[in-house]
Amino acid sequence: MGEKVVAGALDLSDRQAYRTKLNRCLEGLGRLLEERRFDRPRNLMGLEIELNLAGSDGMPRMMNQQVLQRIASRDFQTELGMFNLEVNIVPHRLGGR
Repeated sequence: MGEKVVAGALDLSDRQAYRTKLNRCLEGLGRLLEERRFDRPRNLMGLEIELNLAGSDGMPRMMNQQVLQRIASRDFQTELGMFNLEVNIVPHRLGGR
C-alpha cells in the first residue's frame, strides 16, 4: 500500500477525475434513494466504511489495534491488514420517505 504513490504526484486533472468519479457515485446513490431501492417497505439503509491508517509520510501504519482501543466502539472492527479497519453502522430508517 502506498508504494506506487509518489508524494506530490497528483495534479489538478487527478483531483478533477476523482471528483467526477465521486459525483457519479453520489448520483447513483441519489437514484437508488429516489427509486426507493432500499429494504422496502421498511426503507432502511446501513453503512460500511473501510479506513486505511497512514502516517504523515503516506506509508501504512500498522496500528489498528491501538486505534480500536482508543475508539472503544463496537461499530469499529479490524479488517484484513494491521493498517486498516472498518466501521459498520446498523441499518436505520431513511428520513423523509
